[in-house]
Amino acid sequence: MERLVGEALKDGGQAVRNQAGHIVDLLERAESWEDAELLLLEAFPDLDDPDFQTTMEAAQVAADLLGRYAVRLETGRA
Repeated sequence: MERLVGEALKDGGQAVRNQAGHIVDLLERAESWEDAELLLLEAFPDLDDPDFQTTMEAAQVAADLLGRYAVRLETGRA
């Protein structure tokens, strides 16, 4: 899963890509999309607006991948 998230983050810069596992952990802790945004902003306070926007877009892809993976695990198709 972390490899897939790392691929989804390929446009977010090397520093963000290296944090794919951390981003997955933050997304799993978040209770809402707004919560995820706040957690990501706290985790990466040095990102400027374009980089943060790219990171948020990649996090949306990562969240989608996590959701799909969870469904596959629940249905035995993982």
